[in-house]
Amino acid sequence: FLTKFGVYLLVFSSKELLQFIHLSPKERAFIEKTQWNDTPEEYIKFWLNSCDMHAPGAPIVIVGTFSDEVDSQTDLEKLNKTIEKLVEGRFSQIVSNRDLLFFPIDNRSQNGINDLRMIIDSAAAAQDYVNYQVSIWWMKCLDETYEYAKGQSWIKLKYVIEIAERNYITNAAEIGEMLSLFNELGTIVYLNNTEALRDVITLNAQWLLTCLGKLVHDAKIHALDSSEIKKTGLEQDVSMAYERGLVSRDLLEYLWRDKQEHVDFLLDLMKHTILLSEWKAKMDSPDLVKDKLYLIPSLLQEGQTPEKVVGFMCMFDFSERYLPIGIFERLVCLLVSLVGQEHKKKVGVENKGGVLYKNWCKVYLHSLDTSVFLEKKRDYLLMAVDRAKTCPTIFQMLSSMLKRINEEVMGSGLKWKVCFEDVWGASKMLDYEDAKKCKLKPWFLTFNEKAQAQKNKGQEQMLDSFLDTF
Repeated sequence: FLTKFGVYLLVFSSKELLQFIHLSPKERAFIEKTQWNDTPEEYIKFWLNSCDMHAPGAPIVIVGTFSDEVDSQTDLEKLNKTIEKLVEGRFSQIVSNRDLLFFPIDNRSQNGINDLRMIIDSAAAAQDYVNYQVSIWWMKCLDETYEYAKGQSWIKLKYVIEIAERNYITNAAEIGEMLSLFNELGTIVYLNNTEALRDVITLNAQWLLTCLGKLVHDAKIHALDSSEIKKTGLEQDVSMAYERGLVSRDLLEYLWRDKQEHVDFLLDLMKHTILLSEWKAKMDSPDLVKDKLYLIPSLLQEGQTPEKVVGFMCMFDFSERYLPIGIFERLVCLLVSLVGQEHKKKVGVENKGGVLYKNWCKVYLHSLDTSVFLEKKRDYLLMAVDRAKTCPTIFQMLSSMLKRINEEVMGSGLKWKVCFEDVWGASKMLDYEDAKKCKLKPWFLTFNEKAQAQKNKGQEQMLDSFLDTF
């Protein structure tokens, strides 16, 4: 829901960041090693990168709360230097505060609040889109849409078209342009990638977040009411969801029971944004067999990484920018979908679904008779393929998946480099260009090997078809 038409406030606790800065080198190193993604610095860095990726150019105002507990000018300068280091000369859209990159405020004393309000007003007023010339009929259509909805959080597209036509907006292209502009402005949420998504216009973004939050959340913090679950007979479904990341249609309909009409819309939304995939694998217990199961990788548990990973290694390095939350999870969705598609076409072959955890997975592709290992690290993804002759195909497949995720979900904001393990030479890892230049085996084929591969292209046809349609 981040769009370029907005002003973003990145709020952090000055008290917490200062405590982190004052840690001893030994304490700091321990926390960065064991809880690196939970530090105040990583929090700021994550949101800077997220705004820059999904809302490029939109002003970012960094706000430090608990400013009255910052005792000295020296501490204020330490906070600013820490933020400067995180910014690293990037993010020109940050609104500066004279010599500081952030605005110190305190909610109890109200110090800095009025200055912050004026900064937000001036930053918003300076944006080009504030002065866009919009047809009065568009505005009238928007007002009447809200009136027609009568407080409901969504409305069917067909009713919006009727309202538009009453207001002399009869051209389908103009209606699409109007809805797209209101979507960018955050007035509505309009997703038009599939028929089910096009059919519903969300008038309250919080409604969508609430629906998704009932499913995708930290079970330790937002536990479901166990007595209610027991009454519905869904205890096993809940256990399966939070232990194995597998969600039944029955559980979805229970969690979204007050939105029953839009279960298919919400499912389509999650499929399109690659937050879930249909689960086609065989269950290890007859009690767990359900008519419809969905894998939601963000619900998977952390798993101990195997001590020794067997296979030819390849690394996708995102450290130039960052590795957003959800990239690994979406790749898991796509790999599981690919395995499921294989088994639609290969009757009689057992689909066990692979080994899946929040931080690593291993899946078996029957069409290539090969296993793919994928692990999420801090700023990179590590892939291992167990059969040499399938390495070029698997690399192209995963690269295509990443490119599609980048284009359709991440607004083409991802940046990564590729490195390959050089098992034949002295160097441990070679970057893509060097590996390609020396035709590093098994990732790059010679001319004769390419010719041979063309003869065996049949086994790759399903992979190509999948990449065209997922």
